[in-house]
Amino acid sequence: MTREQKLRQAVWLAEVDLERLLSFPLKQQAFKAFSKFPSVERDFSLVVPDGVTYGRLAEVIRGLAREEIRSFRPADLFRGGPIPAGHYSLLLRVNFYSLSHTLTSEEVEQVSQEVLRALSALGVRLRG
Repeated sequence: MTREQKLRQAVWLAEVDLERLLSFPLKQQAFKAFSKFPSVERDFSLVVPDGVTYGRLAEVIRGLAREEIRSFRPADLFRGGPIPAGHYSLLLRVNFYSLSHTLTSEEVEQVSQEVLRALSALGVRLRG
């Protein structure tokens, strides 16, 4: 077709079976309340062994089931320099909040320490 129409780029064609696609159940909509109290964002600069993936870190943090942890995500990844061989540096950004009150610095510190203790079981430590 591209030769006959003298198109400069390859042409792609896709066929979608809508009946099959619509036969799968739709995801249930879920309402998640938001807090009227301010959130606290904290960055953790971690040194992580090469064999530990971000997926594994996320699994451990979710496993804590702490309602104060609203979200977390990787913000930066670094290798080399002062980071020991066989490790990488990961900047993990964690957002804390409560539905019932403004979190105190002591509460945020307590949950932060719990996160670090859980991650230390994987060989993860704070970058110092």
